Amino acid sequence: MTTTSDLEFAHLLADRADSISMQLFDKPDTRFELKSDGTPVSTADVHIEETLRDLVRKHRPTEGFLGEEDGHSGPRQHRWVVDAIDGTSDFLAGGTAWGSLIALEKNGAVRVGVASSPMLGTRWWAKTGNGAWKESLPRSSATPERLTVSSQPFLVSSQITVWPPQNRLPSKWKGSALDLLNALPAPLHSAERIHCDRASRPTSKSAPGFTAGALQVASGVLDASVFFGGGPWDIAARAVICEEAGGHFTDLWGGSRRDTQTAIVSNRLVHNQILEALRPNRPQPPEPTD
Repeated sequence: MTTTSDLEFAHLLADRADSISMQLFDKPDTRFELKSDGTPVSTADVHIEETLRDLVRKHRPTEGFLGEEDGHSGPRQHRWVVDAIDGTSDFLAGGTAWGSLIALEKNGAVRVGVASSPMLGTRWWAKTGNGAWKESLPRSSATPERLTVSSQPFLVSSQITVWPPQNRLPSKWKGSALDLLNALPAPLHSAERIHCDRASRPTSKSAPGFTAGALQVASGVLDASVFFGGGPWDIAARAVICEEAGGHFTDLWGGSRRDTQTAIVSNRLVHNQILEALRPNRPQPPEPTD
């Protein structure tokens, strides 16, 4: 492989992830099991993550890799942060609300992010200092569209998603989430997580799923999105895409950590209002992890 830029390599990883996921999509022999948190991990998740980890090891040996399924390997100063399939339940159900998230972290800051949805035929991407973009797949077939966040300055008039829905919020986040919901006249909710168990394959499909939240904020469709749950692989790519579209990302405490299981992405104008609404009942931040 010839020398490629960070963004070009991120697209290459996304292309490989798209290729594998589409080969295994809607196949009855794509197996899965449930993790300790009740969410499924499929053979497709594992295969994509292993493939991308090997590509980084081969072509970027001085860079590390952090994946949802198998954790960290290699150097930590510069590393790729990957969610092989975000929305595995919908992937297994034969839906469209899933995709791959790929980010490059350098010295603790995310510099490149790609979110790719082969079923929707769309890819979102950003590089620090170069804006955020959306384009149709395959990439050579269309001119990219630059993303810009909304200009809504008032929280009470904002369109905001909160995930997960109130009835699925972990107890430690309920106080903060209710504070925010009470500050909004008509809060929106992302689709509920698809239920699955060890004996049966998910069959219901959700929407808009993968595109809901941060990607809609970056596109100006929503004014903000608040996320309670997930890991750095869920947040990193989305955060840089939103920020390069003119928005802002923080954790629940106003910091830039991506390991707190929380994320607030907004058009920047309503961000401090959201933090203030969440303040009264938010717990202490967790200890740092990967």
